[in-house]
Amino acid sequence: MRKDIPKRYRRPSPPVTTRAQQVATESDDAYRAALARLDPIARRMAHDLAKGMRYHEEDLLQEGLTELWELDPSRYEVDEDEVLVSAMMNRMQRARARERKQGLVGG
Repeated sequence: MRKDIPKRYRRPSPPVTTRAQQVATESDDAYRAALARLDPIARRMAHDLAKGMRYHEEDLLQEGLTELWELDPSRYEVDEDEVLVSAMMNRMQRARARERKQGLVGG
């Protein structure tokens, strides 16, 4: 870069993207895509498990979405959504059982 050009007029260097940043971006994109496909299913599962308790429904939904994030949907194909749905449902059921055992929710 020419030194005689004032700094404010110099074109900034493109940011350096590491492989880890690329993987993180791909993972985020895969999560957003999976969320768009699976969010309605997760909401229905949480609603059914919560049995009308809105606050509990939100807790269960968060458990399911956390499971989806932890599974990293970038490792799965779109036709493997049933694996992700099953894992989300299992996490919600465990959360519900844990909260019932602690006496936080009834039924």
